Amino acid sequence: MRMTESQLRSLVRDLISEARWKKGRKDRVWKPNAIQTNQGKYDPRNDRHRQMLAQDLYKNMTKAQQGFTTKSIRYLKEGEEIVWKKTFPNGMKLSVFTSVKTEPDPTQKSGKTFRFAPRAKGRVYFKIEYTIPGAYARVAGIPQDAQMYYSFSSTPVNRVGTFAQIIARINAGIEGLEAFGDRIQKAAAYFSKVAKGDEDIADVEAALTDALPGRQTMSQDV
Repeated sequence: MRMTESQLRSLVRDLISEARWKKGRKDRVWKPNAIQTNQGKYDPRNDRHRQMLAQDLYKNMTKAQQGFTTKSIRYLKEGEEIVWKKTFPNGMKLSVFTSVKTEPDPTQKSGKTFRFAPRAKGRVYFKIEYTIPGAYARVAGIPQDAQMYYSFSSTPVNRVGTFAQIIARINAGIEGLEAFGDRIQKAAAYFSKVAKGDEDIADVEAALTDALPGRQTMSQDV
């Protein structure tokens, strides 16, 4: 079957796009979770299990991960979610929405504790954000009405399995997106191409999705 000119151009574009993302890319290497977690299979209906998993994730983010910050525990209001944030050297921001929220607990000295929200009331997901600096946009010739702020969110992390398995999935997502951030050394130039229409937003979504483990995907926030 002979290909039309448009089909041939599309094929060449796909091949170039694939080669661009594979160039210099380091494959993710799976590492066992080094943080000692509570043993057992996670049951979202069990308040104790929701509390134990929240403790494991907090321990993981403070010991196994580097460069992330969050609001001080003492300043979190009841029902407020713990969100971990990290800014890459290129200016891109990674946020991990943990679905861990404060709940009242009279048995604790502080009167509150942390628990994973039930599945119907919360989800664990990642967000990547970037804003093209105004000064760079003017030099790059980006139209004033072009999009300057970009935000992409992932589908939820699977919360089925043992505590260690869930933490491992979260770590794999963080590591994949950190690798993506390292590859985009000049984020302003990269997103300027998107703003001017030289790069398709679908290619960015595909690259972010490729960075995530399993069946997770990432798409632009509307």
